[in-house]
Formats: sequence, C-alpha cells, structure tokens
Amino acid sequence: MSVNAQILSDIEQLHIHEYAFCESAKVSYMEVVRSMCAQDKFGEYGRPTWASHPALGTLEECMACCQSYKDVFVFTTVTKLKSSYDVKGWAEAAQEHEQLTKEVAGIFRSDYADALVLAVGACNNCDRCAYPDAPCRNREGMIPSIEAYGILVTRLARECQIKYYNGAHTVTYFSMVFF
Repeated sequence: MSVNAQILSDIEQLHIHEYAFCESAKVSYMEVVRSMCAQDKFGEYGRPTWASHPALGTLEECMACCQSYKDVFVFTTVTKLKSSYDVKGWAEAAQEHEQLTKEVAGIFRSDYADALVLAVGACNNCDRCAYPDAPCRNREGMIPSIEAYGILVTRLARECQIKYYNGAHTVTYFSMVFF
C-alpha cells in the first residue's frame, strides 16, 4: 500500500486514538448487520436518509462499491464519559468524531477525490434529509453509515487490530476511508 507521505503527516496531527490500514478485500459484510438497522438496534432507522439502509442499495451493491477500492483506512476516537449512561457525553463525542471524520475525508480526498468515507451513525449534514422525495442536497459531504454497508464494527476492529472497547465510562467511535 502506497499512501502519500503528506496524508500520513496530516493524519498524525489529528486527535485520532488508533488507526490502521488494510486491504479492502479483508473487510467482511453481513446482512445481519443491516437487519439490526431495520430493527432499530442503532436508534437511527426511524429516520432513513440517503446515507443509510435501505437507500444505499443491496448488501451486494454496497460490497461491490467498497471492493472497488484497493485499500481502507480505519480510525477511532475515544472519549471519557461521566458514566456509562452519559447520553449527553455520547452525543458530544459523536459530534466531535463526525467533525474529525470530515477532516480525515478532506485529507484523503486531496489525493483520492473519489474516496468513500463511512462512519458510525446517521448522516447529519441536513436538518431534514430529502430522502426519498428528492436527491441528496449534499452528495459530496454525505458520510454513509458503516453498519448500513453491512460491516460489523467489532469484526473490523479485530481484523485491523484496533481496540473496540477502551475501558469503563468511555465511548469509542469508528470511521473508514476506502481509497
């Protein structure tokens, strides 16, 4: 894998907890993950968007999209919470992770304009998504959900040798860049 030295330098300047590079062929996909979305296990399915299941297409279409890229960059942020039930802390950590994901996307897209960026949770670019009545208003800034692509984050973490659990009273968020 050949990554521009400037990308590596820029990544090192960010508040990323852990990161890894791997071949996109090593990422596994499972329909059961998408089924969990449909059962609202992640708390977002009641608000479908262009960046979530079912708008992204079938599992096979999502797999084909990801596998059209050679490599993937996976990274995490970890935030200390007041307690395991600190919902406000989770939300603030998610916003910070989303902002970092956008920064990472910009770094990669400077060399890989068509990089596919995925993150946990739903896209929050617009107050109300145009789905399904109109096209996405911010296609370039849209960050689809990892889970909507059928990727099980725990398995991804194991494959990339990144910690999924970082201790009591913490929340760990993941993002991926296919390039």
